[in-house]
Amino acid sequence: MSMTTNERALQIWQVLISAAHNRQVLTYEIVGNLTGLQPLGLANFLNPILHYCERNQLPLLPILVVSKETGRPGQGFPEGVGLDAERERVFAHAWFKGKPPTADDFKA
Repeated sequence: MSMTTNERALQIWQVLISAAHNRQVLTYEIVGNLTGLQPLGLANFLNPILHYCERNQLPLLPILVVSKETGRPGQGFPEGVGLDAERERVFAHAWFKGKPPTADDFKA
């Protein structure tokens, strides 16, 4: 069963809000294994989530996906964001209390 980019973004959103609830940081490999995606291509699905968070003034959820080598988000993550402070904002946000997005919400 193939999914669109936005459907995959929604799938990863669900993984990430669960990780945030449990105060977990995940590597690209872990997210890839959970979703059946290649770690190197995850940016294609994390970017719509990042833009959704920015548009809706939410903490930047994709900050929870990091390189196992560096412990930092990938190159596409916005410059100038305080990583530790933003990660704490993600952990503190009540993700399950808000209206969940749909795949269409991830369209630019």
